[in-house]
Amino acid sequence: MPQHAPLLKPDGQIAFGSTHFCDLVGIKYDKVAGLSCFDFVVPEDMNAARELFKANRIPHKNALRSAFNDLMEPKFGLISKSLR
Repeated sequence: MPQHAPLLKPDGQIAFGSTHFCDLVGIKYDKVAGLSCFDFVVPEDMNAARELFKANRIPHKNALRSAFNDLMEPKFGLISKSLR
């Protein structure tokens, strides 16, 4: 099943859009990263779109880094004090 939704950064900037997404919105694949999701909203809906985005935003947290940091806690003895 094709993935249509782009991957967004916390500010709404597109980090990744699949070729299928690019075909749907009519933009070249190499041009989609860096655009804003708001570039695809008509002007009369912009305020509502920004409010919805803000209301549904999850606080940014780098899950991979957090999981890695949890594994490397001193209680597990995986990192010597000289490396911390």
